[in-house]
Amino acid sequence: MSTTNRDRLADRTRRPSGEWSISRRPVVDGLVFDEVTLAAAADRSPAVERFTLRAHTKSLTLIVGPHDDRVRSILACLAGSIRPLSGHVWVNGVEASGLTGDELETYRREHVGTVPADAQLLQHGSVVDNVALSLSPLGLTRTEIRRRVVDAIEVTRLTKSSRRRASLLTDGERRRVLLARALAVEPMIIVVEDPCRGLSGRDFDEMIRALRRCVTKGSVLVVSATDHGLDPLADQVVDLRGIVESAVARPTSRQAGNTEAARATVPAGTVLFDEGSWDDRVYCVERGHVELVSSEEPIETVEAGGMFGEIGAIFGTPRSATARAKTEVEYRSYSADEFVRVYGLAELRRLIARTPGASSASWSAQSTGTQSAVVAARLDRDGEWPRSRSRARH
Repeated sequence: MSTTNRDRLADRTRRPSGEWSISRRPVVDGLVFDEVTLAAAADRSPAVERFTLRAHTKSLTLIVGPHDDRVRSILACLAGSIRPLSGHVWVNGVEASGLTGDELETYRREHVGTVPADAQLLQHGSVVDNVALSLSPLGLTRTEIRRRVVDAIEVTRLTKSSRRRASLLTDGERRRVLLARALAVEPMIIVVEDPCRGLSGRDFDEMIRALRRCVTKGSVLVVSATDHGLDPLADQVVDLRGIVESAVARPTSRQAGNTEAARATVPAGTVLFDEGSWDDRVYCVERGHVELVSSEEPIETVEAGGMFGEIGAIFGTPRSATARAKTEVEYRSYSADEFVRVYGLAELRRLIARTPGASSASWSAQSTGTQSAVVAARLDRDGEWPRSRSRARH
């Protein structure tokens, strides 16, 4: 969310000082629900009562619960679709729950990105066309639209698919296009409904990485899920049974008693794990090169100092690729517990957000350099970007 956009909304919604509740007005950037009561969609009876939440910018909040009126009401309130029966919702110091008319429309259009579970794409449009749709009503220059689309496609790891038609994408790729479309608006809040439902293999891994990378762009991400399987991804977890955890519990190993770091040296050609297998270790390469391959397609080569295998170990999912020693390799491996104890949750999240082939620490610099140039070159190759000016609901 750019500072200019944030200030513009604040200017439009600023009221005389006597109308602000100064003692209750948040001074921190981010999202605040202050004792909010929300109505159920069907009968206007309270679905959520006195709900309180604070989420800082560059954070991901996971809301866990069945997709009933409670979850739907919270997500709809964030999107500006319904107003609280009581309480206040603040976004970057602006009382979003008090917006009406043009101010509310501006909030919905420019400051909230939504990714509903049942949202659709233009099936005959490319990834680029679909991402650009959200920018049509904003009155941006061609150069600015291009910049935002390039950035959103790179962050959501859709570079190789940028020219592919939506009808040819996997389910996971389609969901990441919807996420990129929301991100391209550069909103204060991004609301994502059950993003990993039914995903497996690389689709699951790529969605996990895309969500964590979106956090680095400055928005508040609010993600819903029906269980606690995504807990390690979040900065805080809200369980709608009444439990709010500001610090996510550490992940646990799948295999009891296998919690210590292990060191090994293996010859070239050794398979560390196979695609589709279960393996509960996170690997750190100390010497040599390890190649990651999915369906015989190279994904990346991990060099000395690099890490891999974190998603399968932390989230307890089958491996989405085969890891094979390209040269003689010396490595250390950790259980989920031991990795978090040694490196911490912050390092785990940076590792998840990394660009393939880059160390976790260098992602931010790389994302604005080489990778963005690769995406831009791909978009400009045919000299006809963007190809579609169609509008659709987003």
